[in-house]
Amino acid sequence: MDYDNPSWETSYNNKQPRVVRQALLVEYTSHPDACLYIGAGEKISIPLRHLEEKEQAAQGFAVLPVADARRPVTVRILDKRTGQPVAAKIHIHGEAGEYLAPVNRHRIPNPFWFEDYSVDIVHGYHFTTYINGIAHYRLPLGKVYVEVSKGFEIKPVRKVFEIDDRTEEIVIELEHVLPWRTKGWVTADTHVHFLSPQSALLEGEAEGVNVDETCSL
Repeated sequence: MDYDNPSWETSYNNKQPRVVRQALLVEYTSHPDACLYIGAGEKISIPLRHLEEKEQAAQGFAVLPVADARRPVTVRILDKRTGQPVAAKIHIHGEAGEYLAPVNRHRIPNPFWFEDYSVDIVHGYHFTTYINGIAHYRLPLGKVYVEVSKGFEIKPVRKVFEIDDRTEEIVIELEHVLPWRTKGWVTADTHVHFLSPQSALLEGEAEGVNVDETCSL
């Protein structure tokens, strides 16, 4: 996924990434002395020890290492006025476009009905999830790209953070910029499907919903 990382902070919320058709993201577990074989017929062999050190190139393709998501980091979403944690919708990805989920969420969210889904959103190729204001992650060292939103009255946030071996916490403040509720407007979700009461409560809070009309369980 190409998220146009250089323009991340100046772009808009919930923007779809470009699908890169000529690249694959491969996750593997192996013995330290294993080799990666690529191609049909006369295969190219690359020792994985070398692959973890630097980019390997041969015969019209390149193999680039992607940093492991191992650094424990707590993400806090705070109301700018009160300093208290608030529910919100969040997306994080790494420098290779890889989606990074909280440790208690699906790493590859399921888009199908009745098939082991949680409080995740699959919007095309853009994955997000809902958190109650505090979430625990394992993040790669290097740059991570964070997007946070909370309904219609809160200004969405897009930020880039540099993660190193001393990073323990990311704090994002949300600003209330449209006081529609105080002027008599109501944010409502008029029809939803297949939610547990706990999921409905978290998602409603994270989207700033004041009224939930119907709920089919």
